[in-house]
Amino acid sequence: MRASPTGGSTCSSRSYWRSRVSFDDDYQVSPNENNDGKSFERLTQQVFNLIVNQGNQGDAKTVDVQHDVKIKGRDGAEYQIDVCWEFEAGGIKYRTLLSCKDWQTAVKREHVMAFKAVLDEVPGQPRGVVVSRVGFQEGAVRFAEQHGIELYELREPDIRNMGDRIMSVVATIRIASPHFGKADFVIDETWVKEEAQRLGIPKGTTVNFSKPGSEALLAEDGTPVTTVSKFVQERLMPHTADVVVPPTVLRHTFDQPLYVLLPSDSPWSRVRVIGLQVEFRQTIYEQQIRADVHDLIAFVLQRVSDGRVAFLRHDGTVTTPDD
Repeated sequence: MRASPTGGSTCSSRSYWRSRVSFDDDYQVSPNENNDGKSFERLTQQVFNLIVNQGNQGDAKTVDVQHDVKIKGRDGAEYQIDVCWEFEAGGIKYRTLLSCKDWQTAVKREHVMAFKAVLDEVPGQPRGVVVSRVGFQEGAVRFAEQHGIELYELREPDIRNMGDRIMSVVATIRIASPHFGKADFVIDETWVKEEAQRLGIPKGTTVNFSKPGSEALLAEDGTPVTTVSKFVQERLMPHTADVVVPPTVLRHTFDQPLYVLLPSDSPWSRVRVIGLQVEFRQTIYEQQIRADVHDLIAFVLQRVSDGRVAFLRHDGTVTTPDD
């Protein structure tokens, strides 16, 4: 029902509901300074409709959950009902009438009493349910228990009803991106001079490494030992997986001389090298990933009488803490 609470209780802003529910594309909650309660009523209708559709209805032939229904009472008056849950089983029609209270204050005893008066006037002995966003005063709970009226709280998930579930997880991912420049070899100059004399290479001829004949590093007998890139990765790359490294030159002296093949137009078929140096830098990319319970669970429906909880997920399914 849409009557406002007495005693000057204020109504809530609607902004916090937005972008939290995707049960129905037609369901949109807009800020409403007057807050006529219709958004909360539609939400309650969708929630109970989900529960009906997922639950076992036994021999129920039809199930219908309607919003903003007018029902004629025994006294001839017409009563506005926020949500009407109606089904038929064994040839008998049953009704559950829901009163939605989207208030900032807890529902009082007199509000439940007023709803009980409506239930007494509606034919067919309907069962009554009151749904509140913030809860109920103790007097309201006692009165509801005495008269068979179910009380529910419908709200966003918080620590009160999530038990030992983790509310959020934040993970920081750090990705290291190493960059290597061109490798420069340290040539055995003594060997180059001796080899030039042996081969009759004119004095002053230089060894050109601008285009190596192969990436392989060879032993003296020509057997491949490793490759330049593999050597850099395994022997030169510093153990700095999680830090930024500015441009720096990494140097290494070989345990024994190695050989590098040269292009076919070079006076030397190969050259002996005693070391290697390469420019290195490393960039760190950092990304934070947050997984929040609100990303999975849109709302929590809790029965006041026994504390039983149902989680309404964004994918339109209903689960319980035991699932």
